Amino acid sequence: MTTLFYMPGACSLAPHIVLEWIGAPFEAKRVRREAPELLAVNPAGAVPVLVEDDGWSLTQAGAILDYLAHKHPEADLLGGKGLRRRRAASVVILRHGRPASGLRADVCADALHHRRQRRRAAGGEDGRAGAGAQAPRPA
Repeated sequence: MTTLFYMPGACSLAPHIVLEWIGAPFEAKRVRREAPELLAVNPAGAVPVLVEDDGWSLTQAGAILDYLAHKHPEADLLGGKGLRRRRAASVVILRHGRPASGLRADVCADALHHRRQRRRAAGGEDGRAGAGAQAPRPA
């Protein structure tokens, strides 16, 4: 199973959202920078790290997003062809400061929304499940 190593507050959210959107099975492992299991897959101790079944791994959010978009063309993460695709790319470039995969911003927003709905249904008032859930930030 594909595994995503992540840390809250790091650049792991976009790959996490895209994996949710794709719908293929994956495991999300929350780690700390010095965690031995993270250092085993990325000696730099940085996240995100995507690890495939065969042990192949990839770091950097932009590279992971591009890889997932090409691995799962059925998810239409690249936003089609031509101008539509370039407009989607401009959103990613704005976010990451460099060319990346051109993932559709609407796909990411929808996936996050659906994930929050599932978590609310599981008991987290603000979309965060489990103990330690925080109150929503004021608007």
